[in-house]
Amino acid sequence: MTKALLKGKFKICRNLVGLKKGNQLNGIKPAELGRLQKLVNLQFNSNNLTGKIPPSLFNISSLINFQVTNNQLMGSLPSDLFFKLPDLIIIYVAMNQLTRLIPCSLSNASTIEEADFSRNSFSGRIPILGNLPRILVLNFEFNHLVSDGPDGLDFITSLSNSRRLKTFSVGTNRLTSRLPSSITNLSRTLLELEMEYNQIEGTLPDEIGNLVNLTMLSVRYNSLSGRIPLTSDNHVTGSIPETLANCRHLRSLDLFANGLEGTIPKEIFSIPSLTLIFNLSHNSLSGPLPAEIGKLQMEIARVLNLEIAGNSFQGLIADEVSNLRGIEIIDLSSNNLSGSIPTSLESFKFLHTLNLSVNNIQGEVLKEGIFTNSTAISLDRNSNLCGARVTLGLPNCTGTRNKWSRLKAKLMIIGVVASVSTSCFLCIVFFVLFSRKRKSVKTPTADVIPFHGPHTMYTYYDLRVVMDNFSVKNLIGEGSFRSVYRGVLRDGTMAAIKVFKMDRRDASKSFIAECESMHNIRHRNLVRIISACSSSVFKAFVLSFMPNGCLDSWLHEVDEDLKGRE
Repeated sequence: MTKALLKGKFKICRNLVGLKKGNQLNGIKPAELGRLQKLVNLQFNSNNLTGKIPPSLFNISSLINFQVTNNQLMGSLPSDLFFKLPDLIIIYVAMNQLTRLIPCSLSNASTIEEADFSRNSFSGRIPILGNLPRILVLNFEFNHLVSDGPDGLDFITSLSNSRRLKTFSVGTNRLTSRLPSSITNLSRTLLELEMEYNQIEGTLPDEIGNLVNLTMLSVRYNSLSGRIPLTSDNHVTGSIPETLANCRHLRSLDLFANGLEGTIPKEIFSIPSLTLIFNLSHNSLSGPLPAEIGKLQMEIARVLNLEIAGNSFQGLIADEVSNLRGIEIIDLSSNNLSGSIPTSLESFKFLHTLNLSVNNIQGEVLKEGIFTNSTAISLDRNSNLCGARVTLGLPNCTGTRNKWSRLKAKLMIIGVVASVSTSCFLCIVFFVLFSRKRKSVKTPTADVIPFHGPHTMYTYYDLRVVMDNFSVKNLIGEGSFRSVYRGVLRDGTMAAIKVFKMDRRDASKSFIAECESMHNIRHRNLVRIISACSSSVFKAFVLSFMPNGCLDSWLHEVDEDLKGRE
């Protein structure tokens, strides 16, 4: 669609059904847009649009899909918007400069399935949402919304009839009322509930575990009190409830900076989906590190963060930590841990941050793996540590060497008597070590993909951040063996991430087959591969994002956003 068309030539297109994005338009001005009375699909995402949305657009009662995300639009939305557009299914107005109230007519928008008002300057209260039976995604985050009065959060109660809701966010607003207990009556299909960075008061009930499909619950930085099962930064006291283990789909556990006491319930480590974040830092927890910590399995993904700093844990670092070979961050600082550093940490190939400072750890510092990088480890204020391959300001292990010298002298005295047995023992040890070395040499490097050229490497953690924790908002396609998400890489590039479903049979074969095809085939019209991420439990391609959609949608005029909706 050209700029000339926007300057007054819509009058010849009155039967136009769809207007799509990707045109880099810089203004919505013509009143002629309102003449397109048969328009069903309007998508002007990421087009640098400025000014106000033409009121005539809200008179097109045939509209089903209205998307103007990521522009610079100003002004407000009409209060009767959803009365004027009675068939609207999708409305995306995020990432603009819209102000004033959320349209009160949203409360009766019975056809709406996805509504995103985030990252604007909307103010006032969120309307009662009692008649949204089809809603799947509802996002109000990053605005100036308030909840004055005792009934200010009644919109949460009104959502109890929305049984299909999967994503609900009111994070980063100015909500202040008492959290209603009816929050536990939200849809059992709910996956993401985000209420962080407000001033919500009250308690989060233990019955929150009734939301059995929840994968993310964030209420950090509020004014909650009492015992909080799942989240952080609310100055909460009490203990961690064992019933937390009922949340079998929980992927992240973040209880950072509260007043929690007691020990860690071992039942928590049996949550099979807990594979991203385990953060209990800066509480008042005590006791030994439970051996069950090794049950944090990596069957689907890796446990990326293990953080329990700033507590009163004592005793040895559990040997079972050696099972967490996919971990990336370990922070056990500011506790009372003792003993030596587990040697298994040398072999953690994904570990890039290790903090064991302010403990009572003893012995010689390890010399391989992460211990070769002084910027990746912190061992300060462990007075009984010595030696290091890198410069850490630790004393030499002179005492250790003197003890070894005395031991050698004793061995020399009895050497004649035990020479034969000692020689045999050394031979056996040498044979075992040699056998293990041969096996390790033969270990296949199946996780390495031979891409050529200056490709940036991405870890699972990098891609999880790019995809916003596998958010359904970023899902743009799905097949039998793979799902495709969009996201912005750390260099600002928009990309499509094709994630293989490793729980499906032959998913690995499908990944290898695509690798071989991309290696052997070159064509200017094929989507360019940027990079890849591959391990035994996670495989993905990072591809160039095609903003204009696929060829099929252009040929057949099918709106993929509406396809398959009930």
